[in-house]
Amino acid sequence: MKNIIERLKSPVVILQLIAIIVTVATYFYPDCSDSIQVIATAVTGAISIIAGLNNPTDRNKF
Repeated sequence: MKNIIERLKSPVVILQLIAIIVTVATYFYPDCSDSIQVIATAVTGAISIIAGLNNPTDRNKF
């Protein structure tokens, strides 16, 4: 549990969680434009790549 709390302090992890929430929210509102859904999915993918490369438990190293 301590490891999860340390990871949640990382700005990259916070951005990733926000992007995932926005992407999921677009599926609950199908009347929003397709471009919003595409942008949300693309941003989520990009942030997921960055988060995968990042070590959120060590602030001094990427």
